[in-house]
Amino acid sequence: MATSATSTQPAPTYLDAVWESISTPGAGPGLVLALNGSLAALLLCLAYFWWRGLGSVHVAVLAALCVGLLVTFNATFGQAGAVADEKSNAFLGQAAAAAANEKNKDD
Repeated sequence: MATSATSTQPAPTYLDAVWESISTPGAGPGLVLALNGSLAALLLCLAYFWWRGLGSVHVAVLAALCVGLLVTFNATFGQAGAVADEKSNAFLGQAAAAAANEKNKDD
């Protein structure tokens, strides 16, 4: 039985992206999305506990900490993303200028 030389790999899934993001330095988009989803699910659980009358001061404190973490996390990585975009645009601008200078030298 002959096997095909070209095997198709399945498209990466969300969990693959999260796992890849965990194993690489920095926070990738998969990890950011996973953390936002986890914190949103935690807030829903805490809201349910509070609504059902199971809430105490502990639930309120946990909810406040969760909201603070969510806001801080998104603000930090939003700024980091803006800085990375700015550096990327500056690098691309320098590369385009170098290519234009090289082209002008050839003419």
